Amino acid sequence: MKSNYLFFRTDRIGDFLVSAILMKSIKRDDQDAYLTVVASKKNYFYIKTLNFIDEVHLYPENFIKKIIFFFNLNKKKYKAIFALDGKKRSIYFTIFLKSKFKFLMTTKQLYKKIFSFFFKKIYLFFESQNKLEEIKNILDKMNMSFKNQDLNFLSDVAISSKNLVPVSNYFVLHFDEKWIHEDYIKKYTSIEPSFDNFDLFIKKLIAKTNNNLIITTGVKNNEIINNLKNRSKKIHENLYEAKFNEKRMYLYINIDFFELKSIIKECLFIITCHGASTHLASAFNKKIFDVYDYSQKNFYKKWNSHIQNYTYFYRENFIDLSNKILHKI
Repeated sequence: MKSNYLFFRTDRIGDFLVSAILMKSIKRDDQDAYLTVVASKKNYFYIKTLNFIDEVHLYPENFIKKIIFFFNLNKKKYKAIFALDGKKRSIYFTIFLKSKFKFLMTTKQLYKKIFSFFFKKIYLFFESQNKLEEIKNILDKMNMSFKNQDLNFLSDVAISSKNLVPVSNYFVLHFDEKWIHEDYIKKYTSIEPSFDNFDLFIKKLIAKTNNNLIITTGVKNNEIINNLKNRSKKIHENLYEAKFNEKRMYLYINIDFFELKSIIKECLFIITCHGASTHLASAFNKKIFDVYDYSQKNFYKKWNSHIQNYTYFYRENFIDLSNKILHKI
């Protein structure tokens, strides 16, 4: 007989990736577990690709469709329901659906005060030690176990990157909009490099590691990316190649999340500004060099404390930052 578990994660992919540790633990511990995730447009298609998730629903926007959606969900009785995104809509659904265990994760103290009667446990972000301790506590309350193998929840997911990545022995530099000051949060310290400094950095990285380099980009191009394109050989619309002595640099332009996932799965390590790429690499147990703003250190330490093979850097001027990264490589 199925044990139904329902998860609300109607936000972003990066947030889901941390929650997936909990889902994988439940799937491993309960052989009858049937996992259903209510997702958003931002993470729906990705979640559908995961073999340990049994059912995925896109949260409806239309009011009438929401009513119908609720009654469809209400046909099942759930062993546990998790409002992991902390959104009002997820809280209301959770309150009125049938379940022995109900859990809420939120950043709002008011929610903990007014909704505590309806939940087995409410986890207030600023009261918790870190996200992994929250996950362990949930499992403990359901008499389930946590194992370190659950951290690497993508390790047994089949992904083929042979047709995507033309080389082996490569590391990744994820150069998205977070490196460009005007394209990111203005109050954060600028780490935007000049092209000459960025060019010198990637040459030093290749020389020090003696490995090939793959640079992946975000949704926006910038002057540095355009200069790299102009200096490289075009392989196809989204792929460019340049040679550095005996090694090669490949530049992937505007790839989607699934392609990024394939590239990270086979890499030696990744350099990135904190985001979904960080948690993807963590799920594959890759070595990570992660960059975030000093003002957010307490926030990110709660999210990142479970990550293995992890080195972080605070945002600062690019020359100093790049030298510190090179020193740690």
